[in-house]
Amino acid sequence: MSKALVSFLIVGLALAAQAQVPDAPSATTPPADTEKHGTGHRVGPYLGTGNAADKFEPLSVGQKFGFAAWNSFSPLTYPEVAIIASIKQATKQQPTWGQGAEGFGKRFGASFADQAIGNMMAQAVFPSLLKQDPRYFRLGRGNFGKRVGYGLSRLWVTRRDDGTRTANVSEIVGTGVAAGISRIYYPSVDRTAAKTLGNWGIQLGVAAGWNEFYEFWPDIRHAIFRK
Repeated sequence: MSKALVSFLIVGLALAAQAQVPDAPSATTPPADTEKHGTGHRVGPYLGTGNAADKFEPLSVGQKFGFAAWNSFSPLTYPEVAIIASIKQATKQQPTWGQGAEGFGKRFGASFADQAIGNMMAQAVFPSLLKQDPRYFRLGRGNFGKRVGYGLSRLWVTRRDDGTRTANVSEIVGTGVAAGISRIYYPSVDRTAAKTLGNWGIQLGVAAGWNEFYEFWPDIRHAIFRK
């Protein structure tokens, strides 16, 4: 892994540590009838913090970078990256890295970098430039299929900083740029256009998975812990 990439990860850790995590995500103020599905059910400071029907307030640029840093370096990131690296190893992707602990370590590092760079691009850099909101706002009502569809649709639809809906250019372009950057640290045999597009697809798939997690986690948490 290059020195530049290591420096990026260190900076990200610093941002995550310095972010005002108790305050930044509370940019939504849930009404009384939706509070049990809003900010009271969190997985970490930034996750599952708002409903689509809540009063909307924008994030500052600093809060967007704090949001991206938390999502890049939070405790939930590491098992997610380990699963991705395990799948890559089991399917013998990046064959020049081999198998065993060394091969897994390289795949884990590359997958971690994919996630961190993708989050920074899609949740901080492009949202700041385009004045878009990187957060996921839960639908929190309706049948299962409707909510699953809503979660998937948020890959393509987001909010501007003024609260109006717009195309989610930050997610689509941001993850695409991150996939292009990944060509720096993947083996030369994996720097083809097809491999880059595949990496882009993985990043979008992971984003879709997190949307569904944000959508249904409060319900799961209530069913398990009665909270």
